[in-house]
Amino acid sequence: MTQERTAGALLVMIGMFLLIKPKATWKMTEQWKNNDVTSPSSRYITTVRIVGGVACILGVLLSAGVIG
Repeated sequence: MTQERTAGALLVMIGMFLLIKPKATWKMTEQWKNNDVTSPSSRYITTVRIVGGVACILGVLLSAGVIG
């Protein structure tokens, strides 16, 4: 059960980072692919926030023992 709680906490932390700092995620993962673009699109930010929310929900469920 300890592994599930650790994985859940990790998922929650990653999800919160994606929810709070989507532009930082873009800078770390996508900025090097674009020469002229200085900021992510609104569609990218929305997608990253949705993924972050799903990761948070899954992390909470995994930590609570509902899934896993």
